[in-house]
Amino acid sequence: MNRTLVCLLLATALLLGLAACHKKALAPGEVRQVSMEKTPNWADNPEKASTDDARAFVGVSRQRSMEQDARTDARRDAFKQAVEALGVYVKTKLEEVASQADMSHDIFSAGIVSDEMTRIETAGITSGEVEEYFVQKFLKNVDGELRYYYTVYCRYMVPREYAVEVAMDLLEKQRKAIEDEREQKLLDRAMEKLKAMGGADF
Repeated sequence: MNRTLVCLLLATALLLGLAACHKKALAPGEVRQVSMEKTPNWADNPEKASTDDARAFVGVSRQRSMEQDARTDARRDAFKQAVEALGVYVKTKLEEVASQADMSHDIFSAGIVSDEMTRIETAGITSGEVEEYFVQKFLKNVDGELRYYYTVYCRYMVPREYAVEVAMDLLEKQRKAIEDEREQKLLDRAMEKLKAMGGADF
């Protein structure tokens, strides 16, 4: 018997033994984490994963019996957080540039930000990217039956400049929607100010 086969048999026996041990040790309904990987800092503190160029959002899944389902949960949660943050940022920035450019906030169509966020939520954040997943595996004794469950963390990165682009697009759409020359010039000034601000505070 070659060495590789012996190692495989020993590893299999060890895993089976550990599973049996966990099952015996668990009371009905009791859950125990069996994955040994250390939880990364970003899982509980997204700011630790944010960079000068991108903001991190950390989505967390519910406990799922399938790892893939847990990954999907976590990704959706991170995406939802990103869209909500974008909405707050864009609304705040539009109010800031309106004030600095001596514009009335009423120059913006009612619901313009919420409509854009709905569009992004449907179409997706074109510049967003899943950077990393972290998987926790749990063992549960369900009426004497051994079952595994997964909780997944998803680190989702959104470029800060993307937030500026969204706000700029809204200003451009608004400019095309109005006919008053003075208001158009005010919006031109607002876009210049927004571009100069950059997205560092997103």
